[in-house]
Amino acid sequence: MKKTLGVGMTVALLALLVEGTFERFPELRIGLLEGGSAWVPWWLRRIEEHFEIGDWYRVKRLSLKPTEYFKRNCWVTSEPDEDLLYQVIEYLGDDRILFPTDYPHPDAKFPGAVDAFLELPRVTRESKRRILWDNALDYYGMEEKDLPAPAAERRA
Repeated sequence: MKKTLGVGMTVALLALLVEGTFERFPELRIGLLEGGSAWVPWWLRRIEEHFEIGDWYRVKRLSLKPTEYFKRNCWVTSEPDEDLLYQVIEYLGDDRILFPTDYPHPDAKFPGAVDAFLELPRVTRESKRRILWDNALDYYGMEEKDLPAPAAERRA
C-alpha cells in the first residue's frame, strides 16, 4: 500500500495563502503532515503563477509571495524514503521539513524508517540532522534544554 497526497492538503494550503491568513496572523504555525513533501515546490510555484496572472497580491493586499509565507509559517513532513526530498531542500531549504515514521500505519517503514531516511542520496548529513531533530524543536517552539533527560540520566 502506498500513501498518496490527499487533495485536501493542497486545497487547505491554497486557502490559507489566497485568503491572506498568514498576512493577518504572521505568527501562525501550520504543519502539513502525512502527505510527503515533494508536492510542495510544484504547488507553490503553481499558486505563484496564478497570483501573478490574477494580480492577487494587490487584490488580496498580500505583501509576500506564497513561497515566502510558506517559509515563514509552514512545516511539512517528508516520507522516510522520499527520494525527491533533495529537490524540496533545493527549493525551500531544509528548515521547514519534519521527519515522520508514520507508525503505526500499515504502510509505515517502521522499524526501518530512520535507516531509510539516513540512506537517502543527495541529502546532506547536516540537512538530515536538521530534519530529524532541529526542525521539530523549532516547530513546537522548544529548546533542547527544555527536553527531559534520557531515562538513564534520570535514574543516575
